[in-house]
Amino acid sequence: MFVSFGPEDDVLHSRWFVQEEVEYNLIHLIAGNQESLRLKTEENDLIAAHAAGRNLW
Repeated sequence: MFVSFGPEDDVLHSRWFVQEEVEYNLIHLIAGNQESLRLKTEENDLIAAHAAGRNLW
């Protein structure tokens, strides 16, 4: 099941995400936009972020 997350969510500060943070810093930018779609699994093992007019990451 997917749930929404915000820019300060633990998923963006997890060990696994931080290890690849440079590659995925676009996720931080999109997550900071209040109008963006931000979803994660309840287990924090999958995240998706989408800004209007752009591709889903």
